Amino acid sequence: MSQQVNNDAPIQQQVNLANAENVYLTPKSRWQRKFEKLQEEVQNDLRYDSFIDDFHNYNTIKDGIGLEQKLIDAGFNKIEIIRALGFKEKYSKRVVMGEMFQSQQEIDVEIFSLIDNNFYTYVFPQIELKTTKAEILILLKEKVIQPILDILNREAECDNFLNYNTNDIYGMVYFLTGKCHLNWKDYDTI
Repeated sequence: MSQQVNNDAPIQQQVNLANAENVYLTPKSRWQRKFEKLQEEVQNDLRYDSFIDDFHNYNTIKDGIGLEQKLIDAGFNKIEIIRALGFKEKYSKRVVMGEMFQSQQEIDVEIFSLIDNNFYTYVFPQIELKTTKAEILILLKEKVIQPILDILNREAECDNFLNYNTNDIYGMVYFLTGKCHLNWKDYDTI
């Protein structure tokens, strides 16, 4: 039995499975599809005129306590506050209505959701138990930041637009803190 295969596609799109055993082709993940859609939107400069509902929700201030005060209440020192404000400012510069791509917002909402859920699952209970700030910051890195970086490293290999790194994810944490979606103390206001 012979089979003729025409591999006329560019080399990076060709698949050669000759003599391969136990090959499992899996469908693309939701993350991968969003990053591919983002790449297409960027290439065609298809910016979204407004914020999608979920992004708008995260971009809405929930109470009147600002980021700096929340970090002071959490015991952050001046250097830590300056760093946090810088990370937040860097991320905030990306959040401009009419200049963001829809997929960019969808990806950020996925990340916000992970930050929010992991923060309140792992970090906030320790805040309530009066765990030291040093231990809280280690938990933040291990349980909030690193899992997101792991997802991005695995799912966003085609991303050449967002290129989120550790400090960008910290910027999102402080962005959400400034918008009052994350609390570093039990304010009993929400």
